[in-house]
Amino acid sequence: MQGKSEKKKSPPLSPTIRIPLRCPVSTPCKSRRQRRDVGCRTCANYARSQLSSAADFVLNYVFLQHNATDRRGYQQVKLFVNKFNASHVAYTGAKEIYFSADFIETYLAPDLKREFSGVPYREMAHVWL
Repeated sequence: MQGKSEKKKSPPLSPTIRIPLRCPVSTPCKSRRQRRDVGCRTCANYARSQLSSAADFVLNYVFLQHNATDRRGYQQVKLFVNKFNASHVAYTGAKEIYFSADFIETYLAPDLKREFSGVPYREMAHVWL
């Protein structure tokens, strides 16, 4: 018997919600730092997995939207890595996340991949809010 505090977790979003990715700096990399610390060949696959994980976490654990009927009707979320003001890390417009290539290039801490991983979680909250 399931207790009241136990909730049935929905399966990961990847089978039900298609999350395509556009990563224009991946070929060719416009950022030397991204090429060195994240890797251009793996950029698209890595970012896609981060978007999927972030969407799953935000919907199931932050907003507790376990059913598709509780969610916004987005069928895709896009990530763009573009050059814009380096003082801004990222911003979100509806179902599009914009990550600053300038920020990636000038990020001072040694673990850029960790920073690159965290931003989709924060921005995905704005997408589904």
